[in-house]
Amino acid sequence: MSRPPCRPPTSAYAPPTADAERAAVLVGFAEADGGRLFNSAALLTAGKLRHVHRKLILPTYGRFSEREQFAPGNALRAFDTPLGRAAV
Repeated sequence: MSRPPCRPPTSAYAPPTADAERAAVLVGFAEADGGRLFNSAALLTAGKLRHVHRKLILPTYGRFSEREQFAPGNALRAFDTPLGRAAV
């Protein structure tokens, strides 16, 4: 069954804050790309998408079997945000 591509969350998902320019929100979501599904997280700051990280290590023990549903990501990258350098 083919799945429609998922788009990263946008600022519409960011909760209201007293200091929106300094707020950072990390949102998990399922991301479809190239026929594969990834367990991803998007970092939004000041209402803008800053980075999307695909989970690298997928658990396969006990009740967790993420490798059956998701493909692993391939890189851990640091990136710049208005709050400083970060990695997810």
